Amino acid sequence: MGFSGKEVRELGRIVALLVALAVLAERAGGRAFPLRFLVLSLLLPAEAVARRFVAEVTGIDPASFDDAARFSPLDAAVLAMRLRVLAAVLGALVDAAGRLDRLNRGGRAARGPSPRVRLRPAGCLAAPLFDTS
Repeated sequence: MGFSGKEVRELGRIVALLVALAVLAERAGGRAFPLRFLVLSLLLPAEAVARRFVAEVTGIDPASFDDAARFSPLDAAVLAMRLRVLAAVLGALVDAAGRLDRLNRGGRAARGPSPRVRLRPAGCLAAPLFDTS
């Protein structure tokens, strides 16, 4: 699992892309069926490619995933969640590879996840809480 510096940057871009695709899937869930069908038809193959890549890197059996293509609003939310999970797994792998690299170079491994791994669901954005008392 040793990634070079360029590979780490590329994987970071893939993580960001997966999160952006998850947001797109969430937004498609609230749209009319024709638009949702079009967006999910484009996102489902992208998610399958990302899933195969993560399965190859981690050694997980890719046959254990559900490949059924459905186009309801709930399916859009499930697709968004699956894209976020793939992004989190890739982010954790990149973070672990960076820590191992720092240890191998004689450095000190930082504790806790790096900022690029801290993903939040779209419904849990940091917003100021207003006191209603």
